[in-house]
Amino acid sequence: MKKQHLKRYENHLSVGSWKLIEEFNVSNSIGQYRTTKHCYRISFVKDTIVSNSVTVSNSDFLDLV
Repeated sequence: MKKQHLKRYENHLSVGSWKLIEEFNVSNSIGQYRTTKHCYRISFVKDTIVSNSVTVSNSDFLDLV
């Protein structure tokens, strides 16, 4: 996540909670600083919307860090 977006979203994202995320980009995960071992990553943009969601499952959550 770009620093300019961090302050906007840091209070809305927490480990273990389900969220709805709208308006984001999916791109190849390349470069020297990779935040995931997966070949793709999501990137927040200026129009990204994060909202609460009901719990969908009690299984393990996807950890993007």
